[in-house]
Amino acid sequence: MGTTDRYKDDVYDRVWFPFKWDAMKKLSTDEDVLNSDSFEPPSIVMSTAVTPFNASAPIQLFWDSDDVNDQYYFYMYFNEVEKLAENETREFNIMMNGELMYGPEIPPYRSVDPIISTSALTGAKRYTFSLEKTENSTLPPILNAMEFYKLIDFSLSETQQDDVDAITNIKKTYGVTRNWEGDPCGPVKYMWEGLNCTMNDGLDPPRITSLNLSSSGLTGQIASSISKLTMLQYLDLSNNSLNGSLPYFLVELRSLKVLNVRYNNFTGLIPSELLERSKTGSLSLSVDGDSNSDSDSIPPTKSGKNKNLSVPLTASFSALGVILLILLGFWIFRRHKVVTSSNSKKEDSKNSKQQVFSYGDIINITENFKTIIGEGGFGKVYIGILQDQTHVAVKMLSRS
Repeated sequence: MGTTDRYKDDVYDRVWFPFKWDAMKKLSTDEDVLNSDSFEPPSIVMSTAVTPFNASAPIQLFWDSDDVNDQYYFYMYFNEVEKLAENETREFNIMMNGELMYGPEIPPYRSVDPIISTSALTGAKRYTFSLEKTENSTLPPILNAMEFYKLIDFSLSETQQDDVDAITNIKKTYGVTRNWEGDPCGPVKYMWEGLNCTMNDGLDPPRITSLNLSSSGLTGQIASSISKLTMLQYLDLSNNSLNGSLPYFLVELRSLKVLNVRYNNFTGLIPSELLERSKTGSLSLSVDGDSNSDSDSIPPTKSGKNKNLSVPLTASFSALGVILLILLGFWIFRRHKVVTSSNSKKEDSKNSKQQVFSYGDIINITENFKTIIGEGGFGKVYIGILQDQTHVAVKMLSRS
């Protein structure tokens, strides 16, 4: 065993383990195998078989159970790969732990005959199968393929439905191709890759608390379905190709303790509430790296938290305790030349002095920093329009 095979024509995408027996020889055929069976084993699997070198020897295989209470089901597949002569017969019984389970089996030529267990095998530490030729058989038994299934107990509570809906939508949005099948959180051994969940011994449904999609080839914007994972504590979207701005719904994830969005293509502003939580230490926020935003990258401290985070436009929010300095230089556009008196010039000069606006005012004046008209050594310059329709140039400065 060791290696595994998967085949394109396998409608159930099963994993097959080819292996060699020293006491067995391989038989094969180039003839097409007619497969009308609902289990539909791949034709390439059914075109080969093993049979003992010793014509009187059985085919034996076994497996050990970790727990005698475990329950198993099996499927055996048979196809006669040799064109038998009129005086040749291949007939055998299927024994399990010394007792007849099925027989006699006569494999059909170029066709699939499945033998399945109708009830679970349980109560033993070892299960030994033996395919033994009958007295009427002139040829030893053959075996083309076999499947084993262990019954898994899903009696634990299923993942909370809102979380299931959210993570399913995330899977669909990003086309996640991991082992994301079945219940996201259970059983624990089969929890979806990249997830962690809370388990309360069946008292409450499991909840998703951690989502790691780092280096997963994600594109587009941050999926809004993430906002539905209300118990999320850890979110890692780093090292992808996500774009747009960090959505405000991240603020509403009140349980979030770690947010890593480094090495993406984000632009725009970081919600001030996230910065405030990072400052107070309630959130470990990582936003630096390969970003197209206008921010200074500050690496995390040894504690894993960023003590300072620069925001796009090289302006720090008041949440960081830094004053936003804005100088407005007025460019007054007139359709006609106006001759003014010296008093008018003084009045214009007075009105053109620096004024201080709130951050919200600047957002409105520049239409969320829509149009860049220049860039200097201290920052970018944006076109803006005041309420009286006066056109202005807005330049953002940073104390740092």
